[in-house]
This record gives sequence, C-alpha cells and structure tokens, in this order.
Amino acid sequence: MRIAGQQVELLARPEVVSASPQKESERVARARSAEVERLLDEEHRSTRREVTILILGGSGAGKSTLVKQMRIHYGGSYNLAERESFKSTILSNFVRATVSVIAALHEMGLQLSPENELRAQTIVTMGDSSNIPCSYKFDEVSAAMVWIFEEPVFKQAMSQISKFDLEDSAFYFLQSADRITSAGYLPTEEDILRCHEKTTSITETSIPIGRVVYKLCDAPSNSTIRSKRNKWNSYLQMVTALIFVIALSDYDQKLEDDQSVNRLDEAMELFESISTSPLLNKTHSILVFLNKMDIFEEKLPHSPLNAHFPDYTGENEANEAMNYFLKRFVKSANPEIYVHRTNLMETSNSVRVVPLAVEDTILRRNIKTIKSL
Repeated sequence: MRIAGQQVELLARPEVVSASPQKESERVARARSAEVERLLDEEHRSTRREVTILILGGSGAGKSTLVKQMRIHYGGSYNLAERESFKSTILSNFVRATVSVIAALHEMGLQLSPENELRAQTIVTMGDSSNIPCSYKFDEVSAAMVWIFEEPVFKQAMSQISKFDLEDSAFYFLQSADRITSAGYLPTEEDILRCHEKTTSITETSIPIGRVVYKLCDAPSNSTIRSKRNKWNSYLQMVTALIFVIALSDYDQKLEDDQSVNRLDEAMELFESISTSPLLNKTHSILVFLNKMDIFEEKLPHSPLNAHFPDYTGENEANEAMNYFLKRFVKSANPEIYVHRTNLMETSNSVRVVPLAVEDTILRRNIKTIKSL
C-alpha cells in the first residue's frame, strides 16, 4: 500500500511542483497551437456558410454589371423566366436611348416630319417613366420606331451620337432596334449585361461559390447615397470585403442631380470616407475596379483630362491618366487594396479576383488573431 501510495504521490508531484522553464515553454506552445487550430477550424466552418461583400460606386459605374457577371460566371446562364424578367428594363433603356437621340436632333436644329414629331412625343412620354411596363405592346413601340429611324435627320443625329452625353449602352440598344422591338423578343445575355436600372436601395444577391455563399450587397449610387449612408454604414461592420467600382470614363461628366459636381470628384470623396471609416476593419480588403477603360481611352483624345482636372499635368494618354486617378483614390486608404483595370461589360475575368480577395482577408484576419495570442 505504501508503494502504491508512493507511486500516486510521484505521479501527482508534477501538478504541484513548478515545471522547468523548458517544459513550461512547451506547454504554452502546445496550448497556443491548440488555440490556433481551434480558430482556423472555426473560420473554416464559418466560410462554408456566408460572406458579405458591399459594392459601392457611382451611377452607371458598373456595380450591377459586376453582380450579373458573377451570377453568370459562378451560377450559370439565366433561365427563360429570368431572361423574360429583364424585358421591361431593356425596353426602358431602349426608349431612353431613342429619346436622347431625339433631344440631340433638336439641339442640332434638325426637325422630324410632323407625323414623326407626334410619334416622337409618344416615345418621349414613355421615356419619362423610370421603367416601361411589359404591358406595352412591342409592335406598337416598333411601329413608331421604324418610322422615326428611317428619317434622314434621325440618321444624321445618330452619326454624331458620340458628341452627346448618352448612356454607355445607348448605341448598342439603338443598333438592336429591330431585334428588341420584334414579336417574341427574348433578351440575350449581352442585353442583360448592358441594361441598366438605377439602384435606389441596397439589393442583396446570394451566389454559391464552392462551399461559400457570397452575399453581394449592391448599394445606391452616389447621387442618392448621401441619404442612404446610415443604412450602408451598418454593413461596414459585418462585411468581409468591399468592392468600389469606378467608371473612369465619367471624368468629364457631372452628377445628374448636381451639375456643378464632377462624377469622379464625388466618387473620390465617397471612397475616402469609406476607406478611412473607423467602422471598416483594417483586416478587410478593398477591391477597386477601374471600369470602362475602353471608353476612357476612346474619349481622351476628344476630351482632354486637364480640361476637367486642371492639376493633371501629364500626357493625354490612358495609362498615365489612369495612374493619376489611381494615386488620388488610394492615397488615404487604410486596409489592403486590390486594384484592377477592367471592362466589366466584355469580360468576366475580373470576377475571379473576388473569391481570392475574400480568402486573403480571412487569412490575414487569422494571422492577426494568432499574433495576438
């Protein structure tokens, strides 16, 4: 019994006697390693569920196009019912484009025939509504369009369309007039990507990518964002990453609701307020998409950058002009920033960087937590 008791006493002794510094160090290392494994396991399980991405940018910058590209790239093509659902928005875009050409025609001092002026007024009335209901018969719209489109003065205005401030996809829809207004029209994937519907509230789209569900939160554009900031500020506290879409081609454009403010000046102000916000964790990633590079390059020779940004002293060349804006956008940002120059309308390559940035954010968050142990 004494021997047994002695054995028990010997076994119990390490619990009450101080361990050597080496053994204590090993114990701390094992505990730290176990905690790291626990954190990584928790993160691994959480990433199987959902990550939230807030998408910000100006009106027409390409935010909704990015969401659609991710939907197509990771979720497959739109089904028949989904394609049908875009008809109203596409017809609205088409009518607005036609109204813009009619206005440009009048600005040029041109006049349609009396009969077509009446048809034009009908189209202008339709264009006053933000969305054209599908109850409008396509053949009725088509009948008016055919007459107007055949007029020489309309064709003359179309030939000079680049001189006027039209939506980026206006020419695309005008060129597709016969197809869009035909009986049995069904939107194509490109039609869906090019159509634009103004964002007036935060919309959420969930897209499964592997084991992760990405919740994309598309916020209102700059022109309405001042009244929505309190709402999307709450998203900053729970997002994994933030995407800021910038249409560089807007460098010579003004805000719709304030013609004294340049669109890129407004975008830069918004970006600075977001990237320096205390609500945005420093481990969060910011993806900056410099979008519509193709239009930007086309416009520069005809609309010099320094005419709109006098402090720009470089050449009127796309790469140098892009770097000027890039430096202004990222100079005050706190988190890690990923910058991509792109044309979201023509390529889906840019959408592949979104999951990579999210993975990087999660990794850096884990590293920061581990270092604090």
